[in-house]
Amino acid sequence: MINKIIAFTALAISASPTLAADVIDREMEQINRSSWDGWYIGGSIGTAKAKDHDEAFPIAPGFTIPLTSEGENTSRGFHAGYMHQFGNLVFGAEYEYVDLDIQFIGQGLGPLPVYLEDSHLLKGRLGYAMGSAMAYVTGGMAYTRTNEAVGLKDWTPMVGAGVSLAVTDNIIIGGEYTHSYFDEFDGQAISGHLDNLSFRVSFKF
Repeated sequence: MINKIIAFTALAISASPTLAADVIDREMEQINRSSWDGWYIGGSIGTAKAKDHDEAFPIAPGFTIPLTSEGENTSRGFHAGYMHQFGNLVFGAEYEYVDLDIQFIGQGLGPLPVYLEDSHLLKGRLGYAMGSAMAYVTGGMAYTRTNEAVGLKDWTPMVGAGVSLAVTDNIIIGGEYTHSYFDEFDGQAISGHLDNLSFRVSFKF
């Protein structure tokens, strides 16, 4: 009986490295599994701030004034996109609509209120994923519109960065910061920038 126990113990000890290696391999396979591939849709809520600073804003032929104004409001958005994972790198493209409704406060344009109504963003994304977490940078173009009374709209460059966490195979949460900047917006002497910091929830198919 003692001999059998000794033989069984020796067999278990000799098999332990193999079993441990199998467990490690399975864990590494789980970590490296391509879990970011696919289409996704979602929504966001955050804070958006806009500021413009014009050294010489024309108010009449031959007359200019320095004009500085800014505004802030809660932003709400909708996004849809696609991601593809290659190793730890994640490539993607995304469309996002953001409702801004930011009124510029400052010197303004007399009695005429000036708002940034909304923005449409076309973004490329490059991320680095480690299991269920990913950090990424983004860049592209933003199509931003003012209120109808002002009637300005233009495409401007945008850049940003964010972090995402896959809570489940289908639910992703995260935060993202985007920065749009403009010079001579819609051909006018208007320069400035728009910053948006948002919390995002997405559903991946």
